[in-house]
Amino acid sequence: MTSDFLLDPLALISCPVKVQNAVLYGEGDEVVVDHHGVSEFSQGQWPRQVIQALSDATGQKSGVGKCVDISLFPTSEERIEATTAAMAAGAALIIKAELPPTELLKGTADLLVRGGDNATGATGYHPVLIRDHPVLAHAPHHKGDLRVSFPGDFAHTVSLADYQFRWDRCAPDTMQLAHLWTLLEGCGHEAGADELGIAESSEAASPSLGIIIGNDDLEEYPHPLLVWVDLNDHQIRTFTSSLMASWRRRSPLNRFAHEAKFRVRVAATARAHALATVAEETPPLAVAPVRIPECKTCHWWSRCEPQLTDDLSVKIERAPLDAREITVLRSLGVRTVADLAATDLEALLPDYLPRVTHREGAEARLRLAAHRSRLLAEGVHLERLTTGPIDLPSADIEIDLDIESSAQDRVYLWGFLVHDRRPGGGQPMYHPVSRFDRLTHQGEIALANSAGTFLRDLLTGLGWSPKESNRRVRTQSRGGTGKAILNSARATGVPDATAKPTSPDQALGSDRTHLPDMTTTATSPDQIPSVLIWHYSSYELSAISRLASSQDRDASGLAWLHTVARPLFVDLYPLVKANFFGVEGLGLKKVATSGAGFSWRDPDPSGLNSQLWFADALQAKTEEERARAKERILEYNEDDVRATRALRHWLRSLT
Repeated sequence: MTSDFLLDPLALISCPVKVQNAVLYGEGDEVVVDHHGVSEFSQGQWPRQVIQALSDATGQKSGVGKCVDISLFPTSEERIEATTAAMAAGAALIIKAELPPTELLKGTADLLVRGGDNATGATGYHPVLIRDHPVLAHAPHHKGDLRVSFPGDFAHTVSLADYQFRWDRCAPDTMQLAHLWTLLEGCGHEAGADELGIAESSEAASPSLGIIIGNDDLEEYPHPLLVWVDLNDHQIRTFTSSLMASWRRRSPLNRFAHEAKFRVRVAATARAHALATVAEETPPLAVAPVRIPECKTCHWWSRCEPQLTDDLSVKIERAPLDAREITVLRSLGVRTVADLAATDLEALLPDYLPRVTHREGAEARLRLAAHRSRLLAEGVHLERLTTGPIDLPSADIEIDLDIESSAQDRVYLWGFLVHDRRPGGGQPMYHPVSRFDRLTHQGEIALANSAGTFLRDLLTGLGWSPKESNRRVRTQSRGGTGKAILNSARATGVPDATAKPTSPDQALGSDRTHLPDMTTTATSPDQIPSVLIWHYSSYELSAISRLASSQDRDASGLAWLHTVARPLFVDLYPLVKANFFGVEGLGLKKVATSGAGFSWRDPDPSGLNSQLWFADALQAKTEEERARAKERILEYNEDDVRATRALRHWLRSLT
């Protein structure tokens, strides 16, 4: 090999700065550009199931001539040698095939399946990728040319009606197949004549076919499905900035070649930069960092972050500008929040807009980013859009609700903060209804039923009646946003406010261990308390609706929550959105912190982190670690409901 760096399939579909950093900071003589943190071959349950099914269908799990598992070999050299031997011997299925590298490329295919011999007479193979996401889209009456095969019969295909291949979603997958196909060509084992009659492209003398196996589960077909992809088919929507900027359709092999050529140039420039001995002769690097979603898991972030101090891509987190937009602004002298805040947009737009036609709304996005930049420059994180008091519904008993769900979207915790605001009602008290376990769908319904039963019994004990209570719901002042909130709630059954004001909000409390006295009784409509259940965003109601749709006859508490209690729910988020603009968005953490001055006890509170804590609560090695994770979640959930109450208390104080 003449190159001192190699590109794997993931390097060509991920950030090119990774290539540059690998050349600049990689160790050793050979720099392997890898997508660190993401394995080329997923070791999850789904890939294992697919391989097991294909191995069983092939008829033999090991042995040349049938199925060969290359992952059993410990070193890269041995795996490449074993892959080469298996291809030469004509194995029907090769698992985790590490292909011989070329001057610039390396790669491992999830699978190789035997195809037709190529023009040289060598055994030919098709690369296969296994993906834990759908690759097919239902398209009724579609008469396309989608072809699939089934386990154990790779050479036989059927046309799949009413479905389409998800080209836009799966474009990166097809580019990786193109990469692997190029490696097969390099070692002379690409499949030859298209005996299956799949490829319709006339671009190549011989077809270039790969296979993607997604997690699609179609009842009318065996599982898993092997979906054939013509790598010369012009289906990938691609923006080109040359000549007249526009969108074009390119083939996976076209896109692969373009991205490979670009990354080779990036790597060569980085190598020249690193080897330069005279500062004046050091060539500029080909690419500069821009923060994108990929950065969250990139091990090179520690190298890139110091270069992005006050950069727009870092500072504008909500409705961010994309990498192309950031790059164009930099070329026009606008790099930081301070730069954009001071920029005359009317003078900038004529030069900017023609270069960012890759998606609609460029001017609106830039103006929004400029507005956020000006607020950041002034130190403002939450901007008031209205004036005067904010009308807010109010009730004798106010309950704040927040639910927590696992990474599998199973609700395992219902957190209630109950505040009886009547004289003598006491401090707000927190009550969690939880189950720290691997919940099934039925277990999730059972827990939701327990939460509904708890709330029903609580309100009954406090003297609430669904027929009389919310005639007494009120707003702080007449009309305005509060009235609109009630009108919105009335669509689900909340009556309008008509009663006289009740007692003012009491001081924020912190009692978590006791519930209100549930022995209160009411003998007349005037004594029946009004009730509101506050939540922030629509997630809680959506979860209730989803769980109630199971129609479990034993879940009377859940049914009550979905029907009788439904009119009591009020979403605070629409009211906040109508009155405020958040530089960092209007999430509860941002608004309650910037507006109400609330602070969470946990140093890093977030819904995503709570899912990690839940995993620790179930799987941590020691009982102490599991208990600590459970307590951390309960404190986080309690702070969420107290933050909702604190935010409401602050909104009522505005004049």
